Amino acid sequence: MGKIINSLRERKVIVYPSSDKVFKIFKEVPFDKVRVVILSMDPYNDGAATGIAFDNSESIRLSSSLKYIFQEIEQEYPELTDRFEWPLGGLDKGNLSYMIKQGIFLYNTALTVEKKKAGSHMDMWRPFTIKVIEALNKVEWLP
Repeated sequence: MGKIINSLRERKVIVYPSSDKVFKIFKEVPFDKVRVVILSMDPYNDGAATGIAFDNSESIRLSSSLKYIFQEIEQEYPELTDRFEWPLGGLDKGNLSYMIKQGIFLYNTALTVEKKKAGSHMDMWRPFTIKVIEALNKVEWLP
């Protein structure tokens, strides 16, 4: 994949996230630390991609996906709504590092995407994602 993505970047195709963040989730949550896996489609295609699915920490506004997730949590578990009151009035609500620290593997099934072209790299990443899921299935989970 690296050669294909590098080739696209050389041809001035805008690809998200930046190359240093493509495999960020693997660095943040090694397989032996994974406790929960949450899958998403592909990174944000508007420049807000961080290398962690749903994370919106580099954007000034919360993504629709994350808004819906928080709305569902707040409806289903109203006793937890205070958990979503953040120090900066919600501006940091998109930072999901607290989930990462708990071993939540927030994985985009395509690790890259072209600017404003959702799903553009899904087929390219499918074989890799299958291998990732197979590897995660072999992880010995805590009792």
